[in-house]
Amino acid sequence: MGRPTAIAGVDVGGTKIAVGVLHADGTSTRIGVEPTVRGTGEANAATVRTLLRRACDTFAIVAVGLSVTTTVDGDGRFRDLTSWIGWRGWTPADVLGDTPCELRDSGSVIAANDAACGALAEWSLGAGRGANDTLFVSLGTGLSHSLVHDGRVLTGAHGGALFSGYAPPARCPWPTCEAGTVEDICSGPALAEAYQGPGARDARPVLDDARDGVPAAGDVVDHAAWHLGAYLAGLVQSYDPEVVVIGGGLGTGAPGYVESAVRIARDLIRLPFASRVPFTPAALGADSGWLGAALTAAHG
Repeated sequence: MGRPTAIAGVDVGGTKIAVGVLHADGTSTRIGVEPTVRGTGEANAATVRTLLRRACDTFAIVAVGLSVTTTVDGDGRFRDLTSWIGWRGWTPADVLGDTPCELRDSGSVIAANDAACGALAEWSLGAGRGANDTLFVSLGTGLSHSLVHDGRVLTGAHGGALFSGYAPPARCPWPTCEAGTVEDICSGPALAEAYQGPGARDARPVLDDARDGVPAAGDVVDHAAWHLGAYLAGLVQSYDPEVVVIGGGLGTGAPGYVESAVRIARDLIRLPFASRVPFTPAALGADSGWLGAALTAAHG
């Protein structure tokens, strides 16, 4: 008896690379998770290939979806504007190399932004299931969003309708606020640097200290929560979604921070019907990226 057919999903994020497979009956299997090496393209590609080989050893992989923390240009190359994963100018084929998967054809490897993949996964299988318009917000190493309308991920004319975290911050009640983008205030590394200084990456100390009542930590988290709330309010009033799903490592791992931001968003939303939109944590957690990538590849 041959190996069962499956579609592989690869999620390459700011801190981890995860691979899993989606089966024909809709079930899924997680293959493995390894850390991302910041700015080192060859190391990250090698990790992807190693995890995919594990999948190919067990399943007949007929398509591969890549969820990446960047977008793809018109020539099919990764933009990787911040060089976070080290793949600027690479193609999906460059990443896969000689991985021994039994792909159907050259079009069987599809890449998409991680927010778009997370949105599709949550709309199809998770907290946005049953909604016609699901807004997915990914909060972790970065900050981005994606809207699924009637099963279609809306990505814009250049595939860039995702980078809302790069938007200038709203007018702020903190007189010392000088950050250039919302992401520079609200993301995990931004929280860490604001509390511990340049080079800090782990937001857990500031979140833990804020919860324990340390004033300096509370100020950092309160400031970020205000900006995150203003950001969410702007998205809700722009897109008019049925539900807002908040995912990403920080989005699902820091409930107090997110709940504070949601309260602020409701205070700032001026449209009565929009103020009632439900905000909910992502149901698929850390699996949403690779599941969404596999669904993207399945849909072609």
